[in-house]
Parts: sequence; structure tokens; C-alpha cells
Amino acid sequence: MGDSKNINVILAILVALVIVEAGALAMVWGGMASVSDDLDEQILEVEATQYLVNVSADIQQELVLIDHATSEAATELQGRDLNDSNAGMVLRAVANVSSNIVSVLTTDVNGTILTVQPSSFSNIIGMDISYQDTMELALEQGRSAISPLDWVVQGYYAVYMVYPVFDDEGKINGTIAPMFRPDWMIGNITEAQANDELSIMTLQEDGVVLYDIDEGQIGRNTFTDPIYENFTEIKAIAHRMVDESSGVGSYSFITSGEEVRKEVIWTTVGLLGVQWTVSVIRLV
Repeated sequence: MGDSKNINVILAILVALVIVEAGALAMVWGGMASVSDDLDEQILEVEATQYLVNVSADIQQELVLIDHATSEAATELQGRDLNDSNAGMVLRAVANVSSNIVSVLTTDVNGTILTVQPSSFSNIIGMDISYQDTMELALEQGRSAISPLDWVVQGYYAVYMVYPVFDDEGKINGTIAPMFRPDWMIGNITEAQANDELSIMTLQEDGVVLYDIDEGQIGRNTFTDPIYENFTEIKAIAHRMVDESSGVGSYSFITSGEEVRKEVIWTTVGLLGVQWTVSVIRLV
């Protein structure tokens, strides 16, 4: 009961911070729009800000829920065999927390996969994933972490959340790691709050696109990908988006074979030291 209250408090604080920061952007964007006498335009700007508040808060909430379930599971597995049927039950419980979780696995202290749920992923058992940065943090430093977006063997982009699991003496015994898809997570959230005139794009800290309505953009690095080579404004705004926790800007890009002007407003969500930039984009 206490844990439930604690997670609700943490979630409320994190979501409130996202809302406050996104709300402050309304004043900035509103100031930019004050020169316009177009009421419809001003209404759209208000809608864009509210859309950003809602979507970013829901993303933050989803991250916190997965994190809480993984943390509790790591505690439950302490001092236990990470390769037995009881461990499988714990993994299934984590997987059931969110429809965005694709699989949940455990590794031993060397980073070798011991078990995974659902069982349809059993072909990865025995694989060594100790080379992953997040695994190194968990196994060598005992730190929980969220991985960067990666192309996984199943044929899509996903991220891992990794928690160390300790033995009864407090030594690292292995890890537990749910894998989830940001494109599912953010896509489901935006679909539930669909707006035909606004779109969402999400970046991780190195400029890689976590989510875009254009699936072909997912996994591309806005700093280095050749597709953006002739669009210096995109590179500039992308750098601002990862360097500044919130802001407003504009850029030109090709849409349906035609160069168009877009306006963007963004804020930041995050957990375990990782930040994602969530932005709302609209045609000017």
C-alpha cells in the first residue's frame, strides 16, 4: 500500500513538472502569435500547447509505470534463481503492466540471457548482451538505466530498461530488463488524442528520432543523417531541442515532395538520467 502511494506521489510530481514547463511555453508561443489577428490561428496555437502538455504527461506516466514495475520485480528477484519458473512469473507480471512492453528478460552476472517472457522470444536465451552500455552500467556499477534506441534482432526499433538484481549479500547477481517500443508507446498516446493539424516528433539526446508520424524517420539521426544534409535549419532546431529543455522554433522541410514551413514547440520528459524531447509540429 505504501509503495502504491509513493509511486503515485512520484508520478504526480513528474507529470506536474512536465505540465508546468509545457504550460510556460504557451506564454512564449502566445507572445510570438500576438502580432496575428487571425483568431483561428491563435486557437490552433493554444491547442498545440495543450496537446504537448497532454502527450508529454502521458509519456512520462508510461515511463514511470514501467520503471516502477521493473524496480519492484528486481526487488522480488533478490537472492533468487533468475532462471527458474518463479522468475518467469515475475517477468510475466512486468510484461502485463504495459501493452508497449515487447518482452522482459533476465541475465546472469556476465550478461548472458537466462530467461525471457513471452516464451516466443526463447531463441535469444543464451545470447551475450553484456556489451550494451546499459548492461555495463547495471552489471559493473549496479545502476538502473534506459538504453538508446536500437534496431533489435526481431526487426524493429526498441529500447531496454535495465535494473540490477542483487543476491542476499548485496552483490550483483544479474539483471532484469523489459524491452519496449517508443513508437508503440507514443503512437498509442497520440492516436488517443488525435489532431489532424498537429503531429508529434520525439528525439533522444543524441538527435535520433524515437517517434515520428512518418515511420521512415524513426531511427534517423537528425544531426548526421544525409537526408537532412541540405536542411541546416533542421539540424539547428534539433540541437536546440536536445540542449534546451523547452522552447519554440521553426524550420523548412520537404513534405509530400513540396518544401513547407513548420513551427515546433517542445518540452522534455525523462527518467533514470535519460531525457526525451517531445515536440508538437504544425504547418505555418
